[in-house]
Amino acid sequence: MRALLRLLKGSYFLLFVTIFSSVLTGLFSTLIIKEIHASLTNADTFDTTQFAIYFFSMIAAYLVASLASSVSIAQINREMIHRLRVVLSKKVLSAPFERVEGMKSNILPVLTDDLNHIANLINRLPSVTTGIATVLGILVYLFWLSPKMGALTLGAFGIVYIVNFINIRLVGKYAKLNREHSNVIYKLIEGLVYGIANLMLHKKFKERYVEHKLKENSEIQMKWYFREMVFNSFNNRLNDVVLMAFLGVIILLVYMFEIVTVSFFNTYLTLILFMLGPLSTVSGFLGTIKRIEASLIQIEKLGIQLNKISEKTSTTQKSISGTGQEAIKVTPEAEDHDRPLIELRNVDFRYQNSKDSFRLKNINLKLTKGARLFIEGGNGSGKSTLIKLICGLYRPNTGEIYYRDTLLEDADLDDYRDRFAVVLTDSYLFDDLSHLSKEQLQKADFYLKMVEMDHKVSIRNGVFTTIDLSEGQKKRLQLVHMLMEDKEVYIFDEWVAYQDVHSKEIFYTKVLPHLKEKGKVVINIAHDYTYEQLADKIIRMQDGEIMNSKS
Repeated sequence: MRALLRLLKGSYFLLFVTIFSSVLTGLFSTLIIKEIHASLTNADTFDTTQFAIYFFSMIAAYLVASLASSVSIAQINREMIHRLRVVLSKKVLSAPFERVEGMKSNILPVLTDDLNHIANLINRLPSVTTGIATVLGILVYLFWLSPKMGALTLGAFGIVYIVNFINIRLVGKYAKLNREHSNVIYKLIEGLVYGIANLMLHKKFKERYVEHKLKENSEIQMKWYFREMVFNSFNNRLNDVVLMAFLGVIILLVYMFEIVTVSFFNTYLTLILFMLGPLSTVSGFLGTIKRIEASLIQIEKLGIQLNKISEKTSTTQKSISGTGQEAIKVTPEAEDHDRPLIELRNVDFRYQNSKDSFRLKNINLKLTKGARLFIEGGNGSGKSTLIKLICGLYRPNTGEIYYRDTLLEDADLDDYRDRFAVVLTDSYLFDDLSHLSKEQLQKADFYLKMVEMDHKVSIRNGVFTTIDLSEGQKKRLQLVHMLMEDKEVYIFDEWVAYQDVHSKEIFYTKVLPHLKEKGKVVINIAHDYTYEQLADKIIRMQDGEIMNSKS
């Protein structure tokens, strides 16, 4: 619950309003029950006028208090879920790309399912608080009517609490296992959705994916889900059994020892029946808490992981700053074609927690303004890793990266990355262009015609009219987006692999010359060597090293 209270930070006043109004709702509910009970037991002195005024006043008060608790809890949910989404999203975007890249399947369920579970828990808070207040109110009324029966009832509730405490631990255990295995299911469903073409074109792979991967993991996850639900339901039913057994014991005590009269027991039974609904609400809430704790663990785990990385980054930044060099100011300076725009010096890189031995080794590379660099090499040679280092998505383990002769510090990464327009093999096409200026958007028609997409797509109100396109067309639309942004450096990772011969020709004979004319640095990865003559420099990667280069 401490984690939940931390999430509610900043909403304590609204939480107080919710709890206070819920308690008032429970109090008014108790007074209504008391009035109903009094009308049944005091028929001789019953005053209809007094009853009507008092009874319906309590109902009105009950309605106002319950409405106040509902409004305040809705506001808490709105603020808390919004805050969580924004904070976690910022953490994801501020964490090192390499780490987040390996956590994609964990991030989505946290930002969707886990937040929804928490919202559902918070929504139930008023009814639970009202239930507790109602039960306590009736219990106090019982003590006033008969201290002996009040004490016996309190003892029964104590037994119910002990039963809950023991059984709820099993609910929590299976809730945690269920939630942890949900990450595996999300990853498999993601593969099903985004890899549907591959699956449908390979019968054996499709069958194995569904029958072995998805089915087997779903069975495991649903096993934990089943046990969580069963023990949660069992916990609720066990509470009912305890209360029914308690009533049986009371009946025996009434007839064997006459602890109270049968007439009073009828009154007592009426009050107990009024308590069963609120008790059931509270009992069900306890099981829900364990499911929410599992979600909170995932949220905190994600936050802690990203925070640990941020701390590590801060430490690295201090050690770099310790060289005595000032942090760069990443702004364009006077034209100087002789000095490098970007330089990598003795850079080494290895993936964190990687089981294989792959690493980039002893990378030395200079990129001057207007240069066109082509990177060649086989699969797994390090081409994509190299461009992610160049554009700042990855940070080197050793070695240095310079921008305009100034050492790149971690504090400057956002500004440095903003110099690049990059299309990776798995880049996502956004239809929203609202971050572009009016002048940039005015270039859209020119670039759409350049890549021959003007007959398919246009821009209206800062949004592409459609992105329901083939993969090749999406890549061309991404190219239009990049060209409008007018960055200093353009990186294309296997961009031409998605294009037909005509589109490749447009890229090499129109787009690259256009970028060269504007003085942009172009880095292109491609297996097609037909247009090698367009490169100012070609490097070949093998096993994480630059084996040779030619200009």
